[in-house]
Amino acid sequence: MFCRAMTLLVILTALAGCGFQLRGTGLAEGLTYQLVSEQNQPAGYADFQRVLKATLGRAGVREASPADVTLRIKAFQADTLDGAVNAQLRVAENISTASLVVSVLDDKGILLADELVLERREAYRMDRSQLLGSYEQQTSVEQSLNQDLADQILRALSVVMRSSATAVVTAERSIDSDAVRDAP
Repeated sequence: MFCRAMTLLVILTALAGCGFQLRGTGLAEGLTYQLVSEQNQPAGYADFQRVLKATLGRAGVREASPADVTLRIKAFQADTLDGAVNAQLRVAENISTASLVVSVLDDKGILLADELVLERREAYRMDRSQLLGSYEQQTSVEQSLNQDLADQILRALSVVMRSSATAVVTAERSIDSDAVRDAP
């Protein structure tokens, strides 16, 4: 047992010493974004927008104008519906849903990612004898849904940026190979 622990410690020390580190989201440092949304967003959109900006900030993406990419958000909805009822026909379960439509545009306004429909849903039990606790639980679930949507947007942005960077590198290689081939 002691030998295994020492072996593991030596391996971890060697990995740390050689510069190994886990990679983040893959977004380039210094990437900037601009957030554009519809005029008449529901009241819950302000909470989602705060969560989205914090999530992007932690990933190293900062808000600026003009920006490298524009995130266009439409049709944000956050609803809580009554689900199952108990034997006394009182609500025993709620279902919270958050959804939106997002598009990603580059700095010239060219569409990089067409409209992505993102939706998260969670069902949870209600305790009618603890209404304050049930309200806190509902608030916690709504915050979790907002965070999940923000994470989905970050992942989508990462994929779009990786694919557009790959397209640029491919185009540069094609231009370079054409120049070499056409050289006298």
